[in-house]
Amino acid sequence: MRYLENKYPLQSAAPESRLWDTSLTTYPPPRDKLARYVPRDSPAEFYARVPAQWLPRDLAQARREWADACLNSRIMRLEGRIIRFFSGDNQPTPGHPLLIPGAKLVGGALTVVHPPDAQGSLIAQWHNPPEVVHFFEVIARWGYPWRLMDGGRHETPVRFEGDDALVGFTAAHDYAIGNDDGKLLPKWAERAHRAYARFILHEGVQELHRRAENRDAQAKEST
Repeated sequence: MRYLENKYPLQSAAPESRLWDTSLTTYPPPRDKLARYVPRDSPAEFYARVPAQWLPRDLAQARREWADACLNSRIMRLEGRIIRFFSGDNQPTPGHPLLIPGAKLVGGALTVVHPPDAQGSLIAQWHNPPEVVHFFEVIARWGYPWRLMDGGRHETPVRFEGDDALVGFTAAHDYAIGNDDGKLLPKWAERAHRAYARFILHEGVQELHRRAENRDAQAKEST
């Protein structure tokens, strides 16, 4: 964990970041009518610097390539298989998931809110089971020191800087408004969530690297 924290330091989300926009995430009944907020320290952004040649120079194509690399990294494929196993879903998963609004990703854990295109990077939402969130709210009112977030969003941003590209994996958590006791996810759990986000970024970079090496090898074979 310390290695990942040093390699991919935490970046704060800018005020205009879409991570703050709770309207991008929808929730199932009965929690769909609740207003939500993102705690001040919740949004987390992590970036890696890679050679720009690993990605297409067209920004929309680069965003699609980076999102696909993250979703097809070893850790995300494993997570998808585990989720499908426990949900009883035995259908084969396409190697390159369809990135359109409403599409289910990672065994159904994520749902596409905004596809990677010329207007922006991939945004995917997720949510915890409403009954589990409600349970933690009840015991929090009785003195339990923490609450569970309703859900949140992830984004896979890309930007070019000369011969380099910055690729990222970001996260934000939503909590229901009305709980004015300040109780949130415990710090150790928040740190674990961020460590996993860093690991997804790391594995996505490794997948990009493998793809670049494969292209180079194919180019050499064709000459």
